[in-house]
Amino acid sequence: MKWIAVLRLIRAPNLLIVALTQWLVYRQVILPALSAAGIEPSLALNERLYLILVTVIITAGGYIINDLSDEKADKVNGRKTLISSLDQRRYAWWLYLSGQILGFCLALFLAFHSGNRLWIGLYPAGVWLLYVYSTVLKRLPFLGNVLIALFCAGAAAIIWFAERGSLAQLQKTMPDVYLHFAGITGFYLGFAFLSTLFREMIKDLEDEPGDEKAGYRTAVVWLGPRTVKRLTAWVGIFFFLTFGLGMFYLGQYFRKEWLVLTSILVTLLFFGAFRQVLKANSPKEFHLPSTLAKVIMALGILLLLGLNNI
Repeated sequence: MKWIAVLRLIRAPNLLIVALTQWLVYRQVILPALSAAGIEPSLALNERLYLILVTVIITAGGYIINDLSDEKADKVNGRKTLISSLDQRRYAWWLYLSGQILGFCLALFLAFHSGNRLWIGLYPAGVWLLYVYSTVLKRLPFLGNVLIALFCAGAAAIIWFAERGSLAQLQKTMPDVYLHFAGITGFYLGFAFLSTLFREMIKDLEDEPGDEKAGYRTAVVWLGPRTVKRLTAWVGIFFFLTFGLGMFYLGQYFRKEWLVLTSILVTLLFFGAFRQVLKANSPKEFHLPSTLAKVIMALGILLLLGLNNI
């Protein structure tokens, strides 16, 4: 495989978004809150970078194993696969296994360097969950959708977990600041979870022919496109209402221009995706709303960039 093919296989732009999200949660949310109380963060700068790199490696491995498991369905759906020969499959497996070994070594180093041995267990747990998702759960109704949504929200939540000691201290010394932090972080986690769930359900509608041919029992195959289309619409409505309420109650913590820009972009993209979901009558017609929903997910970075100091 050429390097460009490898970058496509591991979804390099998505990995960049994951890394940026974790860095911005630290930089824009956690560090200002701790700084307001004069509390030092639990992780040093290099340890934060190790944690972000470990998360990126786990995510990249998830993309590789997903392509390896979905080769038959992808071919039926006309999706270009980068694993089309035995040699490429072997290379993909080598890339997956070597990446997981590297990631575990980094997690091991982080655990001992930071004095937190929990990282040793969390790494294989993340790898195992993504493997089970790709080989089992994504082929069952709703379970795979919810797991991926939880994983996307968890990429940010793991930063909260990493700083739980210093944040517990913040809660004792400055409870008001902690409540502000918790509100903003909770809102972002909800945004990440619901926007991902919305997109994953649309993607199931788009992938229905290949999933059925491959023998998967996704929600669309099990309940039919019409029912899942309605459920997807309701998930979308719940996401948009949650976003609107969050912007209304937490708007004071965002710079006005960013608040307006993000709200307009999310609103336009959501209604474009929502309208197309309702109109779509064939799997191919769900490609556009799936793309729009993916852009909405990425707009979470704008939310974090627009934060004022807590």
